[in-house]
Amino acid sequence: GYLVLHYTVFKPKPYAFIAYALNSYYVKDITSDEVKKSDLFLDDFCKYENLDLEKNRAEINTDFTIDPEKAGNLDLALDMNLTAAGQDGEADILMGPANLIDYYVPSGFYADTLDHYLTEDFYNYLLGNDLIYYYTDEAGEKYAIGIYAGDAARMEDTGLYPAATGINPVVAIVSSYTPRMDTAVDFIEYLFDYPACAE
Repeated sequence: GYLVLHYTVFKPKPYAFIAYALNSYYVKDITSDEVKKSDLFLDDFCKYENLDLEKNRAEINTDFTIDPEKAGNLDLALDMNLTAAGQDGEADILMGPANLIDYYVPSGFYADTLDHYLTEDFYNYLLGNDLIYYYTDEAGEKYAIGIYAGDAARMEDTGLYPAATGINPVVAIVSSYTPRMDTAVDFIEYLFDYPACAE
C-alpha cells in the first residue's frame, strides 16, 4: 500500500524547470504565507514560458549554501546532493558566486561553451557587453561557459542576490545534464529581459 501511494498519489510532479541559486541571500520560510520576490519572479517566468503547472512543477532552489574551502560534513552532503540532482536531470540552471561555479566546472556541470546553444544574436549581445564568463583550466585555456548575471535587468526582481549583499560577480551556467535546454536558455534571456534590453 505504501509503494502504491508513493508512486501514485504522493509522487511529485516532473519538473518543467528548476534552477539552483547557490549561496543565495533568499531563504524560504515554510512557516510564512508571505509571497516572496523569488516566487513572483518564477510565476511570471512560468506564464511567459507557458509552462503547464497542473502537470509539472517549477522551482528556484535556494537551499544550498556551500563553502568548498571548508569541506565540512554539511558542505559535502549538500555537494553530493546537488551533483546527484544534476545527474538525474533535475538541474537546468546553476547560478551563484563565480568561485563556487568554478568549483563545479571540472565535474562537467556546464553544458558547453555558450556559442553552441545560445542564439547568435543573444551570444553577440552578451559578448558586446562583456557579460560572458570565462573559465580558465589548469593549462591556461579559457572557455566561455557562463554569463555574468548579477546585473541582469531582472536580477533584483528575483530577490536572490540583492546588490546590497555584495555577492558579486554572480555567474549563471546551463547544466550539462538538463533535459530542458530550450527552457533553460529562455530563462537566461528572460532574466536579461532580452531582446528588449538590447533595443
